[in-house]
Amino acid sequence: MSPVSAMDPSPLLIITIRAPVALRSSANQEKPFVVSELAASVGMSLTSFHRHFKAVTGYSPIAFQRHVRLLEARKLLAAGSANVSGAAYAVGYASTSQFSREYKRMFGTPPMVDLAGASRGSS
Repeated sequence: MSPVSAMDPSPLLIITIRAPVALRSSANQEKPFVVSELAASVGMSLTSFHRHFKAVTGYSPIAFQRHVRLLEARKLLAAGSANVSGAAYAVGYASTSQFSREYKRMFGTPPMVDLAGASRGSS
């Protein structure tokens, strides 16, 4: 196997670098992220892209984006810079109930707990 050159990066290298960055940058945008566009941009089929992305990150592309969005929301809540609905909308959720459900599933507590902890810490 030849070394990867700067002129011809392997698809796996592209997925390792570009895909997580693209998904992170889309975390704070209202426009939904289209995984098929990212797969096409690295010259892979959607199935192959999913398999390689999960091998590199441990998450499917959509699960990775959700993870990044929820981490960003948690930062906003912990800093006290947003209420629950504000944090949900800031990271791209259209539904606060869906946001709260996914937040609790990921962190084990509802977002109000982190918000209350932030307000107690600043008092």
